Amino acid sequence: MELNKLYTEDCLQTMQRMDTNFVDITVTSPPYNLSTDRIYKYDGVYEDNLSQHDYFVWQKNVIQELLRVTKHYIFYNIQMVAGNKEALWQLIGYFHKELKEVLIWDKIHAEPAISDKVLSSQFEFILVFASEGADKRYFDHSFFRRGTLSNVIREGKNAKLKNKIKNHGAIFPLNIPGFFINNFTEEGDVVYDPFMGSGTTAKAAMILNRNWIGSEISEQYAKQCNDRVLAYQSQGQLF
Repeated sequence: MELNKLYTEDCLQTMQRMDTNFVDITVTSPPYNLSTDRIYKYDGVYEDNLSQHDYFVWQKNVIQELLRVTKHYIFYNIQMVAGNKEALWQLIGYFHKELKEVLIWDKIHAEPAISDKVLSSQFEFILVFASEGADKRYFDHSFFRRGTLSNVIREGKNAKLKNKIKNHGAIFPLNIPGFFINNFTEEGDVVYDPFMGSGTTAKAAMILNRNWIGSEISEQYAKQCNDRVLAYQSQGQLF
């Protein structure tokens, strides 16, 4: 496996080639299974519209492999939507022994619900999984002082970034992966994102002098990611 490279393939294929504990942490946000007419088609190779059962099985397989290849912690960002609600609670129950912590990402402004009689959504979950020590709340591999970090992260979405990166409906603010990379890794550590999308996790890793590996099944998103990586490497641009 090469470091600082995006693999344009299914993340399960990438992880099959990884040794156990190959990466230090994983920071990711999988497709949410939006199951609406507004879903984003992943170049015809994946549609965000699985059954609850199929979504559960798929994400269970992904998390199991992440637990194998990740040495320390998996930071797994997901929003509860109608298309994943049942599967999400099932995943939490299935991995209850590996679920170390739950953080809340407060997006400051609620996103308007797409249907009547539905609450607008202002937060997302960041589930923290660990293959060892999940029964304890303390993070033995961490670099923050007592009382300095909360389990609520307040970070608004970056509208300017959305305008620069077209056809991507769910772009990480840079400070979300940056928060975890900065506080739970050291320089030179390896960060993995199995759903790299437009490459924000890679960008945060480069800024903080960490190595990274990504997987992205969409060729369109992979091109956006590689363009952003090259722009940062050559010009230091932070888009």
